Amino acid sequence: MKISDIMDEVWAGFSRTDCERFSGDDIDHVVRWKGQSWVNIATGYTRARFYMKNTDLYSFRVGNL
Repeated sequence: MKISDIMDEVWAGFSRTDCERFSGDDIDHVVRWKGQSWVNIATGYTRARFYMKNTDLYSFRVGNL
């Protein structure tokens, strides 16, 4: 997963390669980028792009832990 602005410029530290891989089935999983998970500090328009293989994503939420 990567986080970017409206022009698709990736936030520093929130690129696809910075994102910690996840494999499994968990409704409480917290996505992290090299230990960071605080993407809820975004102001304005923000994009989240998911990269998945052989899976389904039913929902996601951005919020405080």
